Amino acid sequence: KFFKMFPPQQGQGQGQGQTQWQQPEQSGWQQGAQQPQQDAGQMGGAQQDFGQFGGMNLNSAVASYGMAMGSQYMNVAGQRAQQYASYLGTMRTYFNVDNKYVLNKLRMLLFPFNVASWKREKSHQHGEGEPSAELFLPPRADVNAPDLYIPLMAFVTYILAIGLHSGASARFTPEILGVTASSGIVCMILEVSAIRLGFYFLDAPRVPILDFIAYSGYKYVGIVLNTLVGIGLGAKPYYLLLLYTAGCMGFFMLKSLAGFLCPDRHLANMTRMYFLFGVAAFQLPLAWLLGTSP
Repeated sequence: KFFKMFPPQQGQGQGQGQTQWQQPEQSGWQQGAQQPQQDAGQMGGAQQDFGQFGGMNLNSAVASYGMAMGSQYMNVAGQRAQQYASYLGTMRTYFNVDNKYVLNKLRMLLFPFNVASWKREKSHQHGEGEPSAELFLPPRADVNAPDLYIPLMAFVTYILAIGLHSGASARFTPEILGVTASSGIVCMILEVSAIRLGFYFLDAPRVPILDFIAYSGYKYVGIVLNTLVGIGLGAKPYYLLLLYTAGCMGFFMLKSLAGFLCPDRHLANMTRMYFLFGVAAFQLPLAWLLGTSP
């Protein structure tokens, strides 16, 4: 009865036994409801495409900034590494010594009055298409060249000798070693600063600060010898040896620094000569201050 009341509509394929049901038409309110959904989907897709495009630009900018900062950091690190390598090469020169140099240098420090020549030796290096450059020979090849091996060893021995003297006097404490090292370093810094300041005001040639440190550190050889003699022989030999070693150190500083301030004795400046004599005379109070009387 149902099919009689509502007979199916036959299309073009009716002759083949196929029946198609007619879809009901959508009403106006249904079409209006689907339209905002389609618009929202289109807007969402556009926003997604824009977000992807903006994200790509942001990532590209961050990557470019990171690469620029990394390149700058690598350049700075390379420059620092070259500076450190150059500094280490310079330090290596001051430790380029052998046994023969050490013995001759100690002889020069303790018996400086019979030294024949105080002039430093130079070497001539020729480059391709460049004029020859004069460089000072290393300590191994020139006994007049300053080194840092003897001052360093003498300074360490000086600290131990003061500790030994304190122990022999039953006054040793661990703090004595630190106080001795600190006082020695402070005196060296003050002396080197005063000498370098004097060179600046006298308009003298520029001298590496490591040369001044080496010259200042040689005094600990005499101070160690004074301390050991004072421990073994008493106060009187100590003060006699103190006068001698301080005089040797003053003469050594006078002759060594004169090579920079007064290379020609006939054209010596009196102001520079007074400065040299002042540096030489100051070695006695320094030796007395740093040493320890029995």
